[in-house]
Amino acid sequence: MRRRARRAWGSALAALLGAALAVPVAAVAPSLAEAASTDNAIAWGYNFYGQLGDGSTTDRLTPVAVALPAGTTVTAVAAGALQSLALTSTGAVLAWGRNSSGELGDGSTTDRLTPVAVALPAGTTVTAVAAGTYHSLAVLGALASSAPAAPTGVTATADGPGSAAVAFTPGSDGGSAITSFTALCVSSTGGTSRGGTGAASPISVTGLSAGHTYACRVSATNAVGTSPDSAPSASFIAQGAPAAPTGVTATADGPGSAAVAFTPGSDGGSAITSF
Repeated sequence: MRRRARRAWGSALAALLGAALAVPVAAVAPSLAEAASTDNAIAWGYNFYGQLGDGSTTDRLTPVAVALPAGTTVTAVAAGALQSLALTSTGAVLAWGRNSSGELGDGSTTDRLTPVAVALPAGTTVTAVAAGTYHSLAVLGALASSAPAAPTGVTATADGPGSAAVAFTPGSDGGSAITSFTALCVSSTGGTSRGGTGAASPISVTGLSAGHTYACRVSATNAVGTSPDSAPSASFIAQGAPAAPTGVTATADGPGSAAVAFTPGSDGGSAITSF
């Protein structure tokens, strides 16, 4: 699943300007920024609040270079009434000029004479920008999904001969619906490892070696991939039918009766209820 979103900041004449201008300067804003084909940006006009981004407040009758950070490639620009924006090739946004209502999006209300980075949410990229009189906007690119996070809170309980119920709490789906969970139970005493899958908690795991100690882990899968394994559950002993008693003796102990003695075998991980 992929999602698109919009972000806005600041306190509304709005225009998005590209490298080729299609509207008169006077109809847009009293200053102008233009993305140049040399991966730079130039600006000219009114500069009382530093909206030309050249480090001064001097009005310019001809274009001057915007003081971009080294290595920055500008792909689009937008001009508000008193602030300017630049979209970079990495999907970041720079802003400069008037900032009385937070229109530069840098977490302050300090006017900026040179570009500063807009404080975008972590992991986001921008595909388009626009500026109003006292606010600015950005269109976020598609947010890529990822593999799920590992499940947490895993518990495993023997619930029958050779079987266990493995319960857990799902982690984040990574932006794509989880399609299955896989439980793997591994013995620390030489029993056979077994696994099971399911769409939700709990998952039944069968075929465990009776009398052996196990711990289980769980992973989650979506369309992107599979999560890391969870932390292991607490250990448990797999149940099974008891082993046959040994050393059986029988002794006549009265008219028509006998006493049968024996040594119990393994209880198979569950208390023997009768012989």
